[in-house]
Amino acid sequence: MRAKIPDLQRALEGRFDDHHALGCRLHPDRIDHLEQMIGRLDEQIEDMMQPFRAERELLTTIPGIGPGASATIISESGVAVADCVPTDAHVASWIGLCPGHQESAGKHHCGARRKGNPQLQHVLVECSWAAVRTPGYLQSLYRWHVRTLGGPRSPPPRTTPSSRSLTHLR
Repeated sequence: MRAKIPDLQRALEGRFDDHHALGCRLHPDRIDHLEQMIGRLDEQIEDMMQPFRAERELLTTIPGIGPGASATIISESGVAVADCVPTDAHVASWIGLCPGHQESAGKHHCGARRKGNPQLQHVLVECSWAAVRTPGYLQSLYRWHVRTLGGPRSPPPRTTPSSRSLTHLR
């Protein structure tokens, strides 16, 4: 780095005119304006969620789901989902979080997510990541699945012929 000091000094010498200063002064004003707009929208969301206060509080008891996520879930799906959809599997299918199941000649192919409600998909995926980072049952279940099936941080376990059951050969 000692050899680069003259180059660094030349790089730091530059022009900073009045129009540069004006641009730097306008950025904090723009940030303040955007924060005020976000605050107004947050207030309106809170006002609109008042009739659903009990349902929202119940949703926030689930690990990983906060007030913002619960507002999104209620606004996208409603509070009486059980009246419209018969099972939780149907809800997952409607949202688009259940993977496709493609099997041909005994081979399993990629199970990509289906099209569904993109707002709920993104929120529920983020909630699930928050839930597996919260100490408790969901975190331990996630770690068990990663250990046994493999996951983003570990490869799937290798099976050798000696460790496999011989019942499939009969």
